[in-house]
Amino acid sequence: MLVQTEAGREPIVVRGLKQARLISAHANAIAQFNRDGKIEGLRPFEGKTIRSGGRVVTLLTNPTRIRELAEADALKLDSLYDGD
Repeated sequence: MLVQTEAGREPIVVRGLKQARLISAHANAIAQFNRDGKIEGLRPFEGKTIRSGGRVVTLLTNPTRIRELAEADALKLDSLYDGD
């Protein structure tokens, strides 16, 4: 799956429905923020991480960074799966 981080989209291997749902909900929150500019939807993801293959990936919640990535067209929310 693809997860939004400070560096942009990163592919990770997800093991389990709980992680997949977290990534999906996070992507939806970022998309909502891009539509309305309200940060409330991002708050539940602050400090949340995903563990994958010995790595710990922190979910993106910084509104300034989200805007930067969106303006650079580096914030792709149309697919959560690598290769789509």
